[in-house]
Amino acid sequence: MFHGAQNRRAGMEISRKVITGLLLFGLSSAHLLASEISINVRWGTFSPTQLTGALVLPEQLDGSQEFVQGRNDTSQDGHVSSGGGDLRGMSMNSLSWTIQPARHGLYQLYLFPQAESGINMRAWDSQVVVEVEIDGEVHRLDPPSSSNGNAWHALTLNGATGEIHQPQRFFPVRRMIYGNVRNAQDGEPLAGVTVRLTDALSGTSLESHETVTSNTGFYVIHSFPMGRYNVTFEQEDFIAATSSVDFMRHDLPTLRNALLSQDNLPPSSIRIALSWGANPPDLDAHLRGPGDDDTPFHISYHNMRIYNERHYLDVDAREGYGPETITINGLDSGTYQYTVHDFTNRRNRNSWGLAGSGARVTVYHGSQQVAEFPVPQREGTVWDVFTVDGDTGNLTPVNDLRFAETP
Repeated sequence: MFHGAQNRRAGMEISRKVITGLLLFGLSSAHLLASEISINVRWGTFSPTQLTGALVLPEQLDGSQEFVQGRNDTSQDGHVSSGGGDLRGMSMNSLSWTIQPARHGLYQLYLFPQAESGINMRAWDSQVVVEVEIDGEVHRLDPPSSSNGNAWHALTLNGATGEIHQPQRFFPVRRMIYGNVRNAQDGEPLAGVTVRLTDALSGTSLESHETVTSNTGFYVIHSFPMGRYNVTFEQEDFIAATSSVDFMRHDLPTLRNALLSQDNLPPSSIRIALSWGANPPDLDAHLRGPGDDDTPFHISYHNMRIYNERHYLDVDAREGYGPETITINGLDSGTYQYTVHDFTNRRNRNSWGLAGSGARVTVYHGSQQVAEFPVPQREGTVWDVFTVDGDTGNLTPVNDLRFAETP
């Protein structure tokens, strides 16, 4: 991490400027599980910078992910392979990946200057060309223009539909964790939050990589050793939150936003905080539970903002990022069900918008964080996250996606 407070602030300022923009590029027609997809990257013959890259494959059922390097690499099951040199063999200033056949899920392409591994604000060559060929139909993506960084998140490809998103995100370094920390109850950024990185196996804190959030709540930690880590967020008068990150199989930029709950919850109360990225703009939290006269209650943005003066929706976000926060003050006998609905894509039965949103649910019970749920990488517009037994207070993960226009 940056050494010294001055360097930490400078690093956060630089990185915040680099991690910008979300440009969507949609295909004119959807391709359902294309038989063959090719991704080809070319750059100028006389360019001083040689590129390398990594194609991240769809998440597997156990939550693990594999990635295929940019030259002469193959996925474990053989459905993705990569090569160098263009298709005519005329230039080595190229990279290519072949997906055959495509799988359900999201493929993500990252490109890097080959010789750089540390912090780099290199200006990207506007002659870099990225083309995606789906069953013979070629689509050219916009080149990087006046952008700087050591890692370019060039595209996200939906293997089920052939839809392409062009994020146009640039990062100063490959191996980094970044994000924003906010108050779960009002969505305001939290400055001065201490962010610590701890080895998940040994429990050892990497003190040289400790940092604090800026005035906008932003932080970045980078250039740490490969490994599995816990990221802990601590602020006076707030409950500490922890999120796990795995850098054993990749060294790609990883987003970890955090929503901290004020440390004022009674022991019997539960606070549930939902955060996500810029897209889809409107995700909604829903809570069902036992009500009066055997009639279940339903808290959401449109059904009920408060029930029996005890359970309520603190924040309803409609322009991306969240938070959507629900507080339960005391449990009654019965089952509580918490779900997240992709209101933006509610009528799209092929949607991977929720899976690609980066959504995370953090659960606080009394003065502790008791659970965190990342959204599964599957199709669906409704995410059934967990249930709570009102008699015992036990939380049971569900963590599944399904389609429903109204949850």
